[in-house]
Amino acid sequence: MNKFIKALTITSATAIAMFTASFPAKAVVVNWSLNGVTYDDGGIVSGSFQYDADTKEIGNFDIFVTDGSTFSSFDYQLAGLFGGFNGTGFSLRNFRSNNRFFQLAFDSPLTNAGGIVSYAPNTSFEATCFGMNCSTPVFPARLVNAGTFVGTVETEKVPEPLTIMGTVLAGGMGIAIKKKRAKKNVESGI
Repeated sequence: MNKFIKALTITSATAIAMFTASFPAKAVVVNWSLNGVTYDDGGIVSGSFQYDADTKEIGNFDIFVTDGSTFSSFDYQLAGLFGGFNGTGFSLRNFRSNNRFFQLAFDSPLTNAGGIVSYAPNTSFEATCFGMNCSTPVFPARLVNAGTFVGTVETEKVPEPLTIMGTVLAGGMGIAIKKKRAKKNVESGI
């Protein structure tokens, strides 16, 4: 049994060294900032969100609108999310307070390359909402009349499966050694 533990230790140490020496993978995150986005009633839209074109996931909203002649200021940071997200636009709504509906549409799809994208006229707006889930905007509304969206690419380190496997292997080796010592202690009467 002693030879087995020695062989397991050498094999595990070699495997852990190989696995932890590998470089971690990187995930692309694109932060889209609103730049000079204004409404036709004088309100201003500011903030940012993230979009992943590979997974079609959108989130991490922090969008704030200021007072205008149609609506008062509002923070969409905690708003709900719905709709198809194919990179050409999205909608936010908050039916628990103020019944607010916010929609942005882009003149070209967002990508993971970032860059600058303009808004799509007549389809980017804020309104009140109607319906059980606040899914239908009702007018009056205020339309976006200027602005762009600036995408900045950032990378996040993500552990590779091999690095994770090395960690699991090290834990398994520790458990095996602990069991062997416990068995030896029982046999010794300790």
